[in-house]
Formats: sequence, C-alpha cells, structure tokens
Amino acid sequence: MFSGYMQSAMIAGMDGKSGLAAWRWVFVFDGIITIVIAAYGFVFFPDTPNKTKAFYLSAEEKARCVERLVEDGRQEETRMSLDLFKRAFSTWQLYVLTILWCFWNTTVGKVANTVAQLFLKNDPERKWSLYDVNNIPTSINGFNIVMVLLLNTYIDATGCRMKAVALNLIILLFGTICLVVWEIPLGLRIVSYMFAGLDGPLSPIFYAWANILTTGDAQVRALTLAVMNSCGAALTTVIQQFLYPVTSAPKFSKGFKASLGFLVGMCVWVVVVRMFEMRALARKEAEVEGIRSDESSEQGTTMVGVIAESKLR
Repeated sequence: MFSGYMQSAMIAGMDGKSGLAAWRWVFVFDGIITIVIAAYGFVFFPDTPNKTKAFYLSAEEKARCVERLVEDGRQEETRMSLDLFKRAFSTWQLYVLTILWCFWNTTVGKVANTVAQLFLKNDPERKWSLYDVNNIPTSINGFNIVMVLLLNTYIDATGCRMKAVALNLIILLFGTICLVVWEIPLGLRIVSYMFAGLDGPLSPIFYAWANILTTGDAQVRALTLAVMNSCGAALTTVIQQFLYPVTSAPKFSKGFKASLGFLVGMCVWVVVVRMFEMRALARKEAEVEGIRSDESSEQGTTMVGVIAESKLR
C-alpha cells in the first residue's frame, strides 16, 4: 500500500534530483527500506525455542517456551534424515495442503495491483493522471489490511474458521465474476478489483490451518509448509507470465476467466481439506475412546480381583 504513495511522492518531489529520474529514486529508497527490514529481522526474530538468543526474552521465558513444546507434544527436532522425507511424503497433509495453496496462488489477488494500474493507464474512456494510476490501486491493499484484521480476529474470538473462509471466497467470487463480465459501471469495476484482490486474509488462515493439521511432528510441519510455499510461488510465476501478459491489458480476459475457474476449484478443495480434517479428528477420537475403554477394562479387572481376594480372606 505504501509503495503507491511513495511512487507518487518521488514523481512530485524527486524527479530529476541528482540527475536521477523518479523511478530510479524508487529503487534507491526500496534498497534502503530492504536493508532496514533485514537488519530488524536479524536482530529481533527470536529463532526456535531451543536455539533462541533473543535479548528481550528472559531465561525463564526461554525455558517456558521449550516446556510448552513438550506439553503440546511438539518436541523440537533438528536432525535431518531421509526418514523425514519418508514421513512427510507419506502423509495426506503434504499433498492436500499444497494443492490448496496452489489454488490460492492463482487468484486475481496475485496480480490485482498490476492489472488495476494497467486498466487505469489504458482506459479508453477517460484519462487518468499518473498519481491516480499509482494511488487508486492502493485501495486494494487497504481493503486487504482491514479484512485480514477483521476475519482473523473473528476466527480467534469464535473459532469459526470455515465461516470466515466462506465469506472471503464469496467476496473473491463476486469480484472475479464482475471482472470477467467487464462491461460494468466504473465504480463497480473499481470495487471489483478490490474484491477480486482480497486474497490477503486467506494467507494466515490457510497457513494456520496447515500448522494445526501437521501438529505433532515439527519437522514434517516445516517441510510441508516449505513445499506449499515453493510450489505456490512457482505457479504464481507461470500464471503471471502466460495468463496476464501486458499485451492483454486492460481486459485480461484470459487471465480473469482462468482465475475464476481456479477459484471455483479452491472452493471445492476447501471442502475436501475440511473432510480430511474431520476424518483425522474422528480417528483420533476413536483412538482416545479405545484407550479409555482399555483402561476401564483394566480397572474393572483389578477391582474384581480385589473383591474376590477380600472374600477369600
């Protein structure tokens, strides 16, 4: 969101300074910001509980972090072996979650700012200023920020993950369908870019969901998340190159239609993931009930023996 405003500011105040065009100054400031963020991450990211050297955590807090891993059955392991890959690639989670994440990476949200800017720049009906081209698409980011906070806060407060996902998917569907139709009023088209670009809330929701579904094995969880991220990023690159070429601006008919198809697929796949989750929960509950039944049987046998022994005495 900040980038659009920064570009407008560079055009207004830095163009030609020290012999550099405004777009070159954007790269200069991007580099400075990158260095600051990298330094911040290096200093403040805490690392994993068993290896953390975070200065802002006390010894007691670091010890408690390790204790919580043990309490939750998430004892941290650091040894890498072939067994890790066997464990990970033999689970349903790796495949089901990777497909879900690949669907997420095919939404209009991956290219929303770019296609919105290209629409404004190539609008045949009206002339937009360079400031409009840079600033109006930032509404997409702003809408994402608000909805990320609202939907994820709702999930934390109620535990209703699927309702939040359903609402987000409905908004995505509405926006993408409008862009496919294309011949709509200007105001609705701007809103459609915002709605079709609302992929932000699903990112933390899906990653949190993946963490929950892979709980119990920290290494398998880490590898699963890595595969999800890698496959998703690779697919995004392909989608951008072949479905959203600049030459198809401003309508991007092929790209919007493809994203709509993939979005419908994601709606179906969310249900599939939920079915796998419910089946896994049912198995765990059955195992717990079996353990309880065995314990009850052992206790009953023990009590019968005690009673019989007391009668003999």
